[in-house]
Amino acid sequence: MFLPDEVIKEISDRTDMEQLVGRYVSLQRAGSRLKGLCPFHHEKTPSFTVSPDMGVFYCFGCKKGGNAFTFLMEMEKMTFPEAAEYLAREAGISLDEYKHTGDFQGSSERQQIADLYDKVADMLHYILLSKPEGKAARKYLDSRGVTPEMVEKFRLGFMPDDRTWLYNFLIRKHYSPEFLSKTGLFSAKYPKISLFTGRVMFPVCSKHGNVIALGGRIMGDGQPKYINSPETLIFKKGEELFGLNIAMLAMRKAGFCYVVEGYMDVIAMNQAGIENVVAPLGTALTDHQAGIIKRNAGRVVLLFDGDAAGVKAAERGTFICEAQDLICEIIKLPGNADPAEILKKNGPDSLHNCLKYPINCFDFILENYCQNLDLTRFQGIAALYGKIFPLLDLTDSEVRREQRLKAIADKINADYRSVYNDYYKHKGGMDQNYTGAMAVQDNKISSELYLLIAVLANYKYFDMVRSELSADDFYDSKAKELFIELEECYRNRVFSRDVILQHLTDGKLREIILEKTSSDEFNLNPETIIRDSIRNVRLNNLIMKRQKVERLLKKEVSEHGDVPEELISEKAYYDKEIENLKGMLS
Repeated sequence: MFLPDEVIKEISDRTDMEQLVGRYVSLQRAGSRLKGLCPFHHEKTPSFTVSPDMGVFYCFGCKKGGNAFTFLMEMEKMTFPEAAEYLAREAGISLDEYKHTGDFQGSSERQQIADLYDKVADMLHYILLSKPEGKAARKYLDSRGVTPEMVEKFRLGFMPDDRTWLYNFLIRKHYSPEFLSKTGLFSAKYPKISLFTGRVMFPVCSKHGNVIALGGRIMGDGQPKYINSPETLIFKKGEELFGLNIAMLAMRKAGFCYVVEGYMDVIAMNQAGIENVVAPLGTALTDHQAGIIKRNAGRVVLLFDGDAAGVKAAERGTFICEAQDLICEIIKLPGNADPAEILKKNGPDSLHNCLKYPINCFDFILENYCQNLDLTRFQGIAALYGKIFPLLDLTDSEVRREQRLKAIADKINADYRSVYNDYYKHKGGMDQNYTGAMAVQDNKISSELYLLIAVLANYKYFDMVRSELSADDFYDSKAKELFIELEECYRNRVFSRDVILQHLTDGKLREIILEKTSSDEFNLNPETIIRDSIRNVRLNNLIMKRQKVERLLKKEVSEHGDVPEELISEKAYYDKEIENLKGMLS
């Protein structure tokens, strides 16, 4: 590597790992470490950890790990030199003297494009605010009800009518024609012609606030109404969200995110004081965009126009969000209006009122599908099944799935058992005999989960549990998730059953907890229940460890004919401990 080791160390020492990773992942304190949902693979229980004191991250699920440099390289698909430049710039360290070396020379084009977009956005913003050419655009934005504060907040600009103005201006600034052809600012067929002319300009920013693309809106009624930047080295439209740089903190604070259709809607929502809002960039919501939202919030509210295109976008958005295990709701705005129109005509209070009552996404989709089907005929019901069953396939929660099957049964006026069996036939013949949600709940839960639900009902005994067990002692993923939440309450010295239930990502687990803690099961002799349960968990752990040793012993005998003394001693230890615990439990 062409950077000296001492420079790399200085960059690393001056990089706040918690702050860097926190831009992408919602992190929670877990002792000296931080935890969150891994940004590199889909998961429901956090297995991604950050150790700020050591400057490293690691995911116990997908096994990715490293330092600040490798984190950026994975997240942003950067080379090492690009990551080093980015982190150095953040830390206020100049790398100019090293940029003549091969690695940095190869990475400079991406950075040059990024720098150019930032300069162009500033220039267009200046033209809008201060130049005579921007007068018509200023008048247009005023007519749309956009305030000067929003113009500044989103760095809105104006691109002059002269189609070669931008090219000539940048050539005079010593940019080469070859370089400009790669920026996405000019026509591929006519390299001197700006892609945007005579339009109000919307800078598209990365999550860090750097301009990576532009959108342009015509001020009259011509077509196309909007033009967006093509994909470049720094911009992939299916992987970015307009307004994300502003929305991220608000999303994390609120716990949810509004998704609207376009630039003006994001601006209108912000003007009404609502910052947890983003918009896709000229496409329907993508899996990647939903994944970005999932890392910052657990719930999405889709706001789309009530016309046919809006309903279709809401439908597609629902499937995308459900696939990411996002709780999804929909708001159908009145009169086919969009947020910008509502804000302009009726003011912010009216817009806030429209947002008060989101509709469950499944109810919305089910109602929409049923409108054009004859549900008195088998063909209509079969058509409904073909549309709605794939949405049920996306949820892992049996409770939620059964609630939805009941909603379908009510809608088509059919017996629930029949709809249930029809669904599982669609699934391929699995579980075709009706059991129902209660049968799921009546299944025996693990001794680990039983212990922690008992503690949740009697939190004062958690100190006893944590003195004998740690998260690593729990093999049941549901129990481990619950232990981690209880541990966090203990460390923060704040216990709230409601908060714990809200944080849990497993809907089935929440249902089990609510059922168990609502009974009197743990009210009589809770200390005895918890002590015995701790011993049961320890006993199960010992049995599993002994089984592992027994497998190793068998393997050694079959492969080598003799048995290592240390394995015999380890098995004897587990045998003794197991007998002791069994005696205490008898």
